[in-house]
Amino acid sequence: MPKTVKAKLLLGWMTQHEALEALDSCVFDEHLNRRKAVALWKEYKDRVLALEPRNPVHLPTIALTAGEQAAIDDHIRRINASPNGRFAPQVLKVDPGEMVAKQFHVLTDRSEQYAQEMRHESNRINYCLGVGLQFNGQLVFRQSGVNRIDVDLPHPEYIIIPSQAGLQTNFQFQERDRYILAVRTPGDRLLLWGGYHRTHAVLCHMAGEAAGVAPLLTVMTGIPEVELFFARPSPVRDSVLGDRPALLRDFLDENLFMTVNLRKRRARGRIEQLRPGKFRWKIELVNDDT
Repeated sequence: MPKTVKAKLLLGWMTQHEALEALDSCVFDEHLNRRKAVALWKEYKDRVLALEPRNPVHLPTIALTAGEQAAIDDHIRRINASPNGRFAPQVLKVDPGEMVAKQFHVLTDRSEQYAQEMRHESNRINYCLGVGLQFNGQLVFRQSGVNRIDVDLPHPEYIIIPSQAGLQTNFQFQERDRYILAVRTPGDRLLLWGGYHRTHAVLCHMAGEAAGVAPLLTVMTGIPEVELFFARPSPVRDSVLGDRPALLRDFLDENLFMTVNLRKRRARGRIEQLRPGKFRWKIELVNDDT
C-alpha cells in the first residue's frame, strides 16, 4: 500500500489532462477508471463555470500589530541588502481568502502541522517572513547510474545553478527565500505565488480569528520568473487572469474542492550528463514509497 497524505484538489480549475494526472496520483478505496475520472472532472468544471464572475482587486489591508511592524522592518532591510532588493519589496496583511491562486492543490496534512506551529504570534510572523525555515542540514549527492547524480531535497523550493570552471561544470543547489510571496497581476489582482500551505493554515485552521492573524505577504514586482509567467499563454495564466479565477477561499468551499488521499511525494534534484560538456538538470517530485 503506497504512503499517502490528505489533500484538497480544485479540479474545476485544472485542465482535463492535469485533473486526470492528479486523480491518477490519488489512492481510492475503489478503482477510478478514466471514464469516471473524466466525469468527475467535468462535474467540478461545470461548478466553476456556473460561478458569478469575480474580480478581486483593491483588497483592504488589515492593521499591523507592533510586533508585526518591527519584524517587517527587519525583513525589508534584509531583502534590500540582498539581490532581491531590486524587486521593490513591501509587506501587506490582507484577508487571504480573497487572493488569487495558481496552485490548485494543498496538502492538508502539511497545513495542519503549520497551523499548530503558527498559533503564537511570534511563530506566525516568522513563518510568514521565512525566518528560521531555511534548511541547515547537508545535502547528500549520490551517483545513480553512470552519468546521473541525484540528491534528495527537504522540499522543492530549490533552484539549480550551474557554473563553469575551466572544462569542469559544477552545480549548486540553492534554496529559495522562504517568505510567503505574492505578486500583482496585470489588472492588479493579488496572486499568491509561494507559501500555499502556510496561507491555507491561517485561512482554514484559524478562521475564527482570521482578521487578526492574517498572513504577512511579501509583495514584489519585476521578478523575471513572474514576468515570464504572464508573458507566456498557459491554462494556469488564463485562469489567473480570467473571469472566474480560483481564490484561496475556494479551498474552504466543499462544492469546489475535493478531498483525496494523495500519494506521498518527495523532492529530488537530478543532474544528467548527456555527452561531454552537455548536461540536463531538473527538480522534480517523485513517489515516496520507501
